[in-house]
Amino acid sequence: LPSGNLIASGQFATAGGVAVNSIARWDGTSWSPLGSGTLPVGVFALTTLPNGDLVAGGRFTTAGSVAASRIARWDGSAWLALGSGIGNPVFALTTLPNGDLVAGGAFTTVGSVAANFIARWNGTSWSPLGAGVDATVTALTTLPNGDVVAGGQFTTAGSVAANHIARWDGTSWSPLGAGMNGVVNALTTLANGDLVA
Repeated sequence: LPSGNLIASGQFATAGGVAVNSIARWDGTSWSPLGSGTLPVGVFALTTLPNGDLVAGGRFTTAGSVAASRIARWDGSAWLALGSGIGNPVFALTTLPNGDLVAGGAFTTVGSVAANFIARWNGTSWSPLGAGVDATVTALTTLPNGDVVAGGQFTTAGSVAANHIARWDGTSWSPLGAGMNGVVNALTTLANGDLVA
């Protein structure tokens, strides 16, 4: 977080002996919960927004005391839903330079919008990234120019062949070379703009 605190998430109920329900904050000395966490247990992805708020994705249906279908925002004191949420688990999140959020997972709709395994939240509504991809997205990162790279189980992105990894430039999907021969589970961007999968 901007404060320097670390957030950990997963499928745990306690951290350092403290009840946290899937998500916890480490302040350099001790663990603490974010409200009452999420239920059922299972937060698989985190990202921070430009204002310092945290977004969590997973398989939960409640965050704190709020109904939040698989995705929720922590504003520093309370959990908030993002629209009507997502119908199936979220496995990956990334934030765009303008503050929009991109979520990837096992879903084909977000709210009432068709979005094949990847979708964008602009603060008020969900939209697809083109035609999306043809199978689950398990990893996301944002490049310095704002392009999104997605990794996962898919072999097609939009209408192009893309073996488990593809790039969205805001308008269309493109493959990264010949891609990978198996599922991509993690992505990160280095300070020089290089991508690691």
